[in-house]
Amino acid sequence: MAVQGVCTDLEGLAALWDGCTQVRARIREFRQMCLEKPAADDEKPSAGDVGRTVANLKFNSCVIEPLAKIMVEKGASQLIPCIMALLAEVKKVHEDNGSFMSKKDLKDQAWTVRYLFGVLKRLTYKDAPPAES
Repeated sequence: MAVQGVCTDLEGLAALWDGCTQVRARIREFRQMCLEKPAADDEKPSAGDVGRTVANLKFNSCVIEPLAKIMVEKGASQLIPCIMALLAEVKKVHEDNGSFMSKKDLKDQAWTVRYLFGVLKRLTYKDAPPAES
């Protein structure tokens, strides 16, 4: 089922995440893919809520870049990722790494990925969107 403005086909994203040693390490150590960038005096990032900031986008580029790559490959670069499709891929990469979590925790991670993807889209969007012909 296609939804206007939403990319529902993210198949292969979990494999890209699983192929990244940084993502796998985060899942094993923190049970999360996206982490809050550590403050200047902290050495370790924090698990939990991740703010929608450019600093966090850069810190979590290992998660967001594969999503952007999949979206471009699927011809959906102008869309946003479907939360249910993201949830399925987040669940798969966690299961592949032996991290079984509650549906709520998985859903929270999927939303975090989508929020950070929104930060990327806002950064790359033109000041004036293209005029329709």
